[in-house]
Amino acid sequence: MAKRPLFMQKTTTLFFSFSFIFILLSACTFSRIGLHMMPAVSDYKLFPKDTIFAAASPSASFVEAQNPNILPPLAHWLPKDYRKGEENWAQFMKKSHSTAFLVLRNDSLLFEDYANGHEKYEPQVVFSISKAITALLVGIAIGEGKISAEQPVSDFIPEFSDPERRGIKIFHLLNMVSGIDFKDERDFGKLSVLYYNNDQDKYIRNFDAVEHRPGTHFAYKSLATQILSSCLETATGQSVGDYLSDKLWQPMGMECPALLTVDSREAGNQRAFGGFALCSRDLLRLGQLLLHKGNWQGQQLVPKDFIEQIINRQEDGRAYWGYRNCFWRNGDLEKGIFQDRDFFASGYLGQFIYVNPDRNLVVIRQGKKENFLWRYVFNRLARSLDGESTDLNDHCQNFSAQFEGIYAAEDGEEIQLIEQKDKKGNSFWIWKGPKEKKQKLKQFDGLCIGKRSLKTKKRLIFNKLGNNIQGFHLDNQDQVDLKYYQKKSSISLKGRKALMAEF
Repeated sequence: MAKRPLFMQKTTTLFFSFSFIFILLSACTFSRIGLHMMPAVSDYKLFPKDTIFAAASPSASFVEAQNPNILPPLAHWLPKDYRKGEENWAQFMKKSHSTAFLVLRNDSLLFEDYANGHEKYEPQVVFSISKAITALLVGIAIGEGKISAEQPVSDFIPEFSDPERRGIKIFHLLNMVSGIDFKDERDFGKLSVLYYNNDQDKYIRNFDAVEHRPGTHFAYKSLATQILSSCLETATGQSVGDYLSDKLWQPMGMECPALLTVDSREAGNQRAFGGFALCSRDLLRLGQLLLHKGNWQGQQLVPKDFIEQIINRQEDGRAYWGYRNCFWRNGDLEKGIFQDRDFFASGYLGQFIYVNPDRNLVVIRQGKKENFLWRYVFNRLARSLDGESTDLNDHCQNFSAQFEGIYAAEDGEEIQLIEQKDKKGNSFWIWKGPKEKKQKLKQFDGLCIGKRSLKTKKRLIFNKLGNNIQGFHLDNQDQVDLKYYQKKSSISLKGRKALMAEF
């Protein structure tokens, strides 16, 4: 028999070596990552899952749409750079990669459309909207006295009694201020391991890396919600799915089964941080529940104050003002800020439950890609439905003139900000503080000034009360320092000249 060439011998050896390794890893986390790579809205088909059954009698909670063309023309509420010419609705749905778009106003279903191969009652993974659903269940458990926002996590997970983690409370997990060394935006490897892990309970119990003292920094962490769900299950004695069925799905008369993926059949841990797959109409019902502050047809399913904590915009120093109880508050927009108290839950690839209590509106958007700043589009739609102008200048207040001033933290540290103009007349701010070198900061969001590059992201995130700037938090590399700088006074002409001379 002729001897094979050397390159063929090496190729064969490599092939069998990789095949052997793949077989060994076939049930492991990293093989899942390699096989599936990026998550998709159909991931519920890939993983084992639990089913939360639909109600026997679906609730007639909203009036069906009578006019399918009731939405204002796209040109009235879709920003110019989001459309090309006078697109019709079908073109818009296709271009935006949307699979579902529903609008509820005054408890009437104004509009409902499905596209890009998605059917009316077909489930779709909602990713991080799962966090908001889990948070609502925690709110219910708080109302029942089964758990407290101020309880330490170690009451439910004994491993969290170690010195690094024993200070973490339920409140910290709900509001992404736990201090755990895990950030979704920058730790894609850790996030992938969490998503594809085949024993998440073991993973969270052994994850002991902490980078900040709890309650001092905001950073978005999927791991926090998975830990939260473990606490919820211990407190209630039920799985997340069973508790959801008892407290929301059946009482609300949901039309479709909810699917919740699990890490593996052996471990059976439900992915509470991002594994729910729901149909659009049931998402709409959840939005309706939020619109009515947890009340469903006369029955208070979620404590009212838990929802009001989301709507309330006043700074309390305990959490980042833009995020509360796993919901985002709609805020800065280009050079101004909307006055509405709208908020939303969102998920990867542009899954949204948008709620505007001031305009009695809920919008559901699901899709396969997020290529728009949807939260701003929804607000423009809300104003257009009310017959108002969607010109930003008519609805936004520019707070940049109020950024200048002297700010002080509780520990006495002071920061000075002075506004200047460049040759083109654009504003920038000179920052001076005891721990920072003097530097230039530019406005790039309605309530933010800072600097941003591929390597550096630094922002001062201002908050307002009424029509006045109150103070700011410092955002460094995707984590917000909850140390708060309260506006103390304006800067005198003499102080301005002195600072300019230094700079």
